Amino acid sequence: MVCRCQTSLFAAFPVPEAALREAVLNAIIHKDDATGTPVQISVYAYKLMIWNPCQLPPSWTLAKLRQKHASLPFNPVIANVFF
Repeated sequence: MVCRCQTSLFAAFPVPEAALREAVLNAIIHKDDATGTPVQISVYAYKLMIWNPCQLPPSWTLAKLRQKHASLPFNPVIANVFF
């Protein structure tokens, strides 16, 4: 579903608003600004991809990331605005 409201275009996507907000904020908070690459959001028919130029800390594994863990944002000043 797409609706036009004045000059903006809004699309309804079957993703809970809270989940979408969390994913976008995580991409911003954990973005490595040194790369100069912006956060990228791609919308497809059946998926939504949110990507940022960031790497896991050297001692982290995907297994650790999937477990409960402390946050280590690349942008602690930005992160503190949201916490």
